[in-house]
Amino acid sequence: MVILSAPPVHVGRLQKVLLGLFAAQAVWTAASLFWATSLSNTWEETNRTLFYAVTIALVFAAVRWTGSKGMRVLTALVIGTVVIVGLVIVIRLSTMADPTRFFAHSRLQYPISYFNALAALLMIGFWLALGTASGIDGAWRAAGGESRRHVLLLAMQPLLLALSVFLFQLALLPQSRGAFWTFFLALPFFVIFSPNRFRALVHLAIVALPMALFWSTINDVYSSFNDRIPLETALGSAFRAMGYSVLIVAAAWAASWLVERVIGPLSRRLAVLIGVVLVVLAAGGVIGGLVYADVRSGGLDEYLSEQWTELTSDRGTGAAGDTRFTELALNGRVQQWKVAAQAFEDNPVLGVGAQNYEFYYYQHRVTLTDVKQPHSQPMQLLAELGLPGLLLWLAFFFVAVVRTAMLRFRSDDRMTKAVLAAGLTAVISWFIHSSADWLWQMAATSLPAMMLLGGLVGAGPAASPAKPSFASRRHLTRPVLAFLALAVIVSAALPYLSLRYSSLASGSPDLKTMTTRAQTAASIDPTATLPFVVRANAHWLAAVQAPEGSMERVAQFMQAAESWAAATEREPGGWLYHYKSAEMLLAARDASFAAGVSSSEELLNLARTYLDKARGLNPLAPQIAALEQGLQDDALD
Repeated sequence: MVILSAPPVHVGRLQKVLLGLFAAQAVWTAASLFWATSLSNTWEETNRTLFYAVTIALVFAAVRWTGSKGMRVLTALVIGTVVIVGLVIVIRLSTMADPTRFFAHSRLQYPISYFNALAALLMIGFWLALGTASGIDGAWRAAGGESRRHVLLLAMQPLLLALSVFLFQLALLPQSRGAFWTFFLALPFFVIFSPNRFRALVHLAIVALPMALFWSTINDVYSSFNDRIPLETALGSAFRAMGYSVLIVAAAWAASWLVERVIGPLSRRLAVLIGVVLVVLAAGGVIGGLVYADVRSGGLDEYLSEQWTELTSDRGTGAAGDTRFTELALNGRVQQWKVAAQAFEDNPVLGVGAQNYEFYYYQHRVTLTDVKQPHSQPMQLLAELGLPGLLLWLAFFFVAVVRTAMLRFRSDDRMTKAVLAAGLTAVISWFIHSSADWLWQMAATSLPAMMLLGGLVGAGPAASPAKPSFASRRHLTRPVLAFLALAVIVSAALPYLSLRYSSLASGSPDLKTMTTRAQTAASIDPTATLPFVVRANAHWLAAVQAPEGSMERVAQFMQAAESWAAATEREPGGWLYHYKSAEMLLAARDASFAAGVSSSEELLNLARTYLDKARGLNPLAPQIAALEQGLQDDALD
């Protein structure tokens, strides 16, 4: 409907290139269906990429239609959404009887179910709120007088700063080291892109003040699990600290505003002088901190060496401290990146197929850590889509950033500069964090980032009327776009319907209904393995409920084995399916032996075949080793 009824959009040459780059990445992702091990995983990743592509295209068109106002509305929308998420978190944790179920390993994971993704989302809102605040002054002065708009704009700045400190403090509860260290990496971009750097630094100092004052109080939520302090008590203190922080920010902003009204606008010379003094103080603080660290640690060289060893190790010290932020271990990421690099060396052009890293990983891992992605979007693209996939993504992102930076420095409007700078900092923060985590797969975090990227690509002068030559081609372009949109809908709908029927099958009251629904699910999505998993589990449950020594028990175990074997045909690289096939065949052998049937040796040999295949796909799996040991013990008996 949007494609057929929307007005034409004027698209610049560089914007066409950017949209084409992301479209090419989506096409390359879909093309990997021809060489991927798991078609189901690749189809899922294709739909995810298409979803992001549609999001970017729609936001791009909306911003082109509305001009600079569109980017401001988009920024407000994302900030508002993140703030609502934050308020929901506070309300739920404050009112529920057992808030511990929203935590895992002492870390908040509600409502996204992954700590790092939650922290990354909150930090996107933080950078947008903090960055936008610095543009309020220009809009406020442009309003002039004491009009209602003038007063509203004046109130917006402390509100945005209060939201900034609220989101930042809330982002500490997931104890995400990725989000925490990404803050320091994104900070220089915030300073560089902010339209009024001095004011931006003042705002940052205002936000940092309550952060420093209540740092330990917020971190007590994490340490309360180890110190056996009631979580409700720690949360109550943390939420009160957040309330005090908002008041402190409002008071500090009011004081700075009054000082500025008294002394008037700073001259350029005085601003430069103050800036130099701040830089000198910061440099002195860094030098003093290094000297203090050298004395406190007994030798900075040795200390840094120890920290580097921890950074590159698979695991940290394991000590239960008051915070995770002081630990530097990458928790196995180095090994995961090494396997991704090895996959790239083996398949430098095509890769192993979109979202197929896990199959290569299980074959080549050297630790027992189970992962499905290498915890790095660039490394995952390199392993799964080869060099073309990585270059398309990096070209899209960096060209979009450079183009937006040029727009920001060329713009004459202070508010437009601030909104572009805030959007840039937010997407750069997301990109840095996603380079060491699997945020791409978490739509709750990555969708706002894709919306911002679509808005930044579409930013610029308002759309001008289409040229006649373009208008004359609209009768050709729009049907093609409508067909592509329909293809995207169908591509996403088929897996969803298959998943739905699989869910219905798992809750079926009898085996006949279950089989019918599972067959429907398997026919809707020709790559899905879940319908066979549902059938296998249902037959296994029927087998264990059947009487010992009965042929019914044998038959149900055999049907379970057949279902797992059917899953291996659709996903031949799935070690678990081969393992479960062997396990069910061995269960059928034992049941047939108990029933006095003479096919036990044939079942044993077939089970060994599947088990050997599983061993080749996952040599380090402890489950496979245990089953093999059981077979050896049976042979000795």
